[in-house]
Amino acid sequence: MRRWTMSIVLICAGALVSFGQGLDNPQVIEKLKLTPTEVTKLEEIRTRSERTAREAKLEIDILQARIKRMLYNATVDLKEVESVMRQAMEWELKQRMAHISGQVEARRLLGDDRWAKLNAMSTERARRQERMKEKAQNPADSPQPSKRN
Repeated sequence: MRRWTMSIVLICAGALVSFGQGLDNPQVIEKLKLTPTEVTKLEEIRTRSERTAREAKLEIDILQARIKRMLYNATVDLKEVESVMRQAMEWELKQRMAHISGQVEARRLLGDDRWAKLNAMSTERARRQERMKEKAQNPADSPQPSKRN
């Protein structure tokens, strides 16, 4: 169940990130037929979502460090550890909800058809990036230019 939930969250986050990254690409704006007002609203959604997610990530990092410090002590108060863990889980929920609510807002703004187009473009972009990464990691597998005498 946790793996399925993480997959959903990653897909949502990926879609949200993709709409944010595509806003500076004139081809994406043209393909989706975005108006200047829509671009501005999408930027606002992305900025708000990223800000909330960043804040949550910072809080999670602080709480995780606090837990590590508590576990380093000779005596560990499990109730205190549990309390801090619950706080970290609340921040994780806020982080995930920031991504999901941003995606929902963007989808509402774009409509289902343009949202589907955006997801298709995002998927293709991710595939291209993955292929480029694989080629960079395995240069021996990529075709070598022929030598001319």
